[in-house]
Amino acid sequence: MKLARPLMILALAACAACAGQTSDPLAHFTTDYSAGDEFKQIDYDFNGDGVNDSLFVAKESFDEDNGAAQPSSWDIYLSKTGGGFHVQEIEDLPGGVLVWPSVAFVGTISELANKRGIVTIKVDNPSEGPPVAHIIAYTFNTDGSVDEHELAEYPAESQNAIYDKYLDTTKRTSLTVQDKHK
Repeated sequence: MKLARPLMILALAACAACAGQTSDPLAHFTTDYSAGDEFKQIDYDFNGDGVNDSLFVAKESFDEDNGAAQPSSWDIYLSKTGGGFHVQEIEDLPGGVLVWPSVAFVGTISELANKRGIVTIKVDNPSEGPPVAHIIAYTFNTDGSVDEHELAEYPAESQNAIYDKYLDTTKRTSLTVQDKHK
């Protein structure tokens, strides 16, 4: 089921128009960085076209999120037919593409008409009540836009069939996080 956030729906509808393009994801991402700045990068064929796509995040954000056992918000660069990359920066998709590299699955998602995507988890820790887990999936469109879907919401301490199907330790995709400097 799609997340029911009006702003997200509006942003996703406009994504085809707001998504940029580049031939060099690394150079594009580091445009606003200074010499010596650190960031993280993951290269993987997320959209299944045989060409590696890239995720980028500032090292400081990644370290803070990891310390809080939460996924980071990544900018994603998806390869496109004919070369180059579609750019989905955090501001193009509210909250960016949330990915927790150690708890992620990349592949076919049967609940989403067998689309290829990334499945990951985030946990909300409300001030009152138990933590709530959200299993989130991102699927990719041919125009380079990204759709966000919530596959499950449940008490974080409970078992969940969707978690077991995609995020059990035997089902996860190994995503290598690289340290980079400008």
